[in-house]
Amino acid sequence: MPIRFKIPKQRRPVAPRQAPRRRRSPGTRPARYYAVAGVDLRAEMERLSALPALGGPDGPLVRRPPELAVRRASARPRTRLGFAVPEEHRLSVTAYPGIRRGDIEETLLHELVHLAIGSSPGGRRWHGREFTETLRRAMREAYGITGVRAKNTYHGTYAAALERRHAREEALAARGVHPEQLELAG
Repeated sequence: MPIRFKIPKQRRPVAPRQAPRRRRSPGTRPARYYAVAGVDLRAEMERLSALPALGGPDGPLVRRPPELAVRRASARPRTRLGFAVPEEHRLSVTAYPGIRRGDIEETLLHELVHLAIGSSPGGRRWHGREFTETLRRAMREAYGITGVRAKNTYHGTYAAALERRHAREEALAARGVHPEQLELAG
């Protein structure tokens, strides 16, 4: 019987382990990073954080602003347009080609509500009654959107209402009328 020798396999060189990437501190990002659909998300987040529905001008979102990340996608995501991580006090919104102002405003406010109230016990942990009521109140306080009956709390219904409002404001501006100015019936 022939003697067989086991020839050791050549090992591939192993790359040295790299340290995990650290997130950039929010203060080091250029201003254009936060610009999406004509909205400065950092400034809008600061404004929205002071809403009474989210804790008011002395609330936790104002005292300690959340970390905001803007994810840039090549197409509209089928699901998550944003997410919030209350335990880490951070949120992320997704910018994609063709995003409208109303889409990004709705997503940002939706995620801020998650940070403001956290999860609820029970079956609808993230999008329960408290979340729905807080989002409805915040939409009214932030943008004057009322009377919207959302079938769910995900995305679209409030964005459509915001887009209708923006279209009205643009039409008035085109006629030289300030959106809050009263018009004379003609």
